[in-house]
Amino acid sequence: MIALILAIALEVGVDGNLAVSVAVMENARFEADSVGITGDLGIMQLNPAYLDYFVGQYWDKDWVFDWRTPYDNIYVGLRHLKYLLSVPDFNVWQAIMAYNCGEFAVRSGAPPASSIEYANTVYIAWREML
Repeated sequence: MIALILAIALEVGVDGNLAVSVAVMENARFEADSVGITGDLGIMQLNPAYLDYFVGQYWDKDWVFDWRTPYDNIYVGLRHLKYLLSVPDFNVWQAIMAYNCGEFAVRSGAPPASSIEYANTVYIAWREML
């Protein structure tokens, strides 16, 4: 699965080590049909409330998106991460946090403590891979 994550990261233009760090934090077992405790879906734990928006924004393939298909789920998740990394006011750490709790929560300056911990863990794992 790591090879697939790295290939998609290269395809969408996201640092491969960062992509792997986020994916491992989201779903360390890489279970394609995983539904998290908050209802998030698949390997990249895509938020179901925003899934239609994510697919509309980021899905540019000729086949029907299926969140259970590893390629599809990782592709949309990494395209969203790429967007967050491009937000002018965000550094990498803030983009990672926004992947977890949403762009608005980071912009408001009131992300949950769990998202700060998430961002710290992913950021450290990513930096250790460099």
